[in-house]
Amino acid sequence: MSKKKISIIVIILGILLLGIGLVLMFTDKESGEKPKDPPKEPTVIESKYIESLNPSDDLVQSLYYKTKGYWYGDYDDNSYYYYKTDKLLVSDFEKVYLYNLVFERIYKKDLLSDNLTVKEDDVKAEFEDIFGSYVTYSKIDSFSNGCYHVMYDNVSSQYKYLLTNGCVGLLKVLSEVTAAHRYTDKIVIEESVLFSDGFDYYYDVDLTKKSNSTMIDVNDSNILKYNYTFMYDNNLDKYFFYSIEKVK
Repeated sequence: MSKKKISIIVIILGILLLGIGLVLMFTDKESGEKPKDPPKEPTVIESKYIESLNPSDDLVQSLYYKTKGYWYGDYDDNSYYYYKTDKLLVSDFEKVYLYNLVFERIYKKDLLSDNLTVKEDDVKAEFEDIFGSYVTYSKIDSFSNGCYHVMYDNVSSQYKYLLTNGCVGLLKVLSEVTAAHRYTDKIVIEESVLFSDGFDYYYDVDLTKKSNSTMIDVNDSNILKYNYTFMYDNNLDKYFFYSIEKVK
């Protein structure tokens, strides 16, 4: 093949390649698609101490009472649930205790209808308000809540309160918020506690070490203390109940 023919073939191939490049370029522009950014890593907030909070502060008190259900002053040993282990994550709570906290708030917020029912959506909303993403909602068929028994109705997707007989309320735990601290990623609330059998008060949950006091004395070194941790969600600007831990 002559050099002239080879040159012509090279020129033709060059024109074809240039044409293909132009077509691809214009096709990409017309599609309007931009290369996707790589997924961003979740923002990690470093835990740093910020300040001490007043125990009677509205935020402290509102968070603290999210952790208290009717069972807390019930006649049976439910009152001692928090205190049987050195640390308890809400994600490890037995289901009935999650629901007792949720329904205590439903009752206090007056979300029950005249026929003592509450919509499942309202129950889910309270779960999210207390626990955030630390506990995933799943319905429960029935459970006891103080003087009431609660049952789920699959037909109406509602929970219904049923009054029980022979309910006796009895304070089993005497508690008080004695300190609170804010960090960049959480609030930690310190609770001081005495335990009762209904008649006398004790320093320990097993009711073996009797106390002569009927009130919380912050200067009494025998009184047990527990830390309630509420993790901060930066996106929602809210705190959620995360754990309770015995102060050693």
